[in-house]
Amino acid sequence: MVSLHTRVGRTLSTEGEQMNAAALACAPSGKSWDGIDWIAVQRSVKGLQARIVKAVQDGRHNKARA
Repeated sequence: MVSLHTRVGRTLSTEGEQMNAAALACAPSGKSWDGIDWIAVQRSVKGLQARIVKAVQDGRHNKARA
């Protein structure tokens, strides 16, 4: 199978068009980097990490992976 996408460094080339990694990982429209509520993000990440640790300790590796 031949892929139409080729990876070149941090640039993704698609049939003559180029997109950099920043364009692929951009925030939803209307959001800027400075407009992100980083305290809420950190709280969310900490909660997810705790859920992953608990799932692994309980032997529920599929739940941790999900």
